[in-house]
Amino acid sequence: MKKVGLLQNSNRNFTEGLIDKFLSEEVEVCSFSDINLLNENLFDLVILYNFNNLPIKNNSNTRCINIHPSLLPAFEGENAIERAYKSGVKVTGITISDAITEEIIAQYPIYIRNLMHFDELTEEINKKICSTIPKIAKALLEDKIIDFCEATEAQNSCCGGQCGGCNHERN
Repeated sequence: MKKVGLLQNSNRNFTEGLIDKFLSEEVEVCSFSDINLLNENLFDLVILYNFNNLPIKNNSNTRCINIHPSLLPAFEGENAIERAYKSGVKVTGITISDAITEEIIAQYPIYIRNLMHFDELTEEINKKICSTIPKIAKALLEDKIIDFCEATEAQNSCCGGQCGGCNHERN
C-alpha cells in the first residue's frame, strides 16, 4: 500500500477535504504538521500547500509536490487568492509543482466570474484542489502521465465546463 502525507498548515480546509477524497484501499493518507518528518522517508508522496524553501535533504526518497493557489508565475508567495481577486484578473487557478525542483507538473484554470465574491473564489479553488489532487497523486504514485481531462473530470469539453459555456468536443 502506498503512503501519502499531507503536510498540515494554516489552510485546514486543504487537508480535511483531501483526506476524504483519498479514501481508497490502494492509498493510506495521513496529515502531519512536523516538517522534519519530510526527511524520514515515511511516505511515498508528500503533498504540500503553498510552501516555499523546504528543508528537504537531497537524499530523501520521498517525492514532494506543492500546490499553489494561482497559475504560477502569477501571484507567487502568500495570499495568492486574495491578490488575484483584488487585481481584477479574470483567470486564476492552481499550480502543482515538484516541491524540490519547482518544476511545474500541472496547472488548472479557475475563471473568475463577474460579481464573484472572494469567498466563492476561495471555495472554487479548494474544490479544484480536492477534485484534482487525488488523481494527480495516483498518477504520480503509479508513474503515469497525467491526463488533464481525466484529472479535471472534463466531460466532452476542452475545459470541463470551466469557461462557462464552451461546446468544444474532445478528440
